[in-house]
Amino acid sequence: MKTGIEHLAFVKEAFKSLFKTGTLLPSSHFLSDKICEKALKYSSVNNPSIIEVGAGTGKITIPLLNAFPNSHFLIFEPNKSFFEILKSKVESLSIGKEKTNILIINECVENSQEIQEKYHIIVSSLPLLSFNKSHREKVLSFLRDHLLPNGIFIQYGYTPLTEIFLRRYFTVVERSLVPLNIPPAIVYVCKKADKTS
Repeated sequence: MKTGIEHLAFVKEAFKSLFKTGTLLPSSHFLSDKICEKALKYSSVNNPSIIEVGAGTGKITIPLLNAFPNSHFLIFEPNKSFFEILKSKVESLSIGKEKTNILIINECVENSQEIQEKYHIIVSSLPLLSFNKSHREKVLSFLRDHLLPNGIFIQYGYTPLTEIFLRRYFTVVERSLVPLNIPPAIVYVCKKADKTS
């Protein structure tokens, strides 16, 4: 799908429910590059298993697939329009390649029965500040429980408030500002923390 059409599709869905997308514009390549850079830096194995949640139209997904071509991916996007765009882009990328290592799922991660194990890397584009408290706690607890002990959790947000929510479930080991994203974003790299009481 051409970039202009993809942007229009994203904006259309964002206007329908900014609560669910968290922004009116898709992520920039500056943000996806930073996320891939941190995933490569902190990965404890060569071909980590990866979950991506809130994948949208694939602005972060495609760079991740290119950065980890031999990894097993579970990719979640509950929005049907975004899911169809994402699926098309991944299938185009994978022409002539073995695709059994990539599973794209049109549902919310916390409701999925597809996750049967723990993963090395979890990348989240979820708009945590838009969630109510119980939903946010359910999602973050679920993601923490499916992260390997030596795994990493990468989340970005648009205000430092994001870190307050993350610290209840993870230990933040690095934060990076991406000023050229619109809006500017902060990328948090986290390790698994002990469960809260």
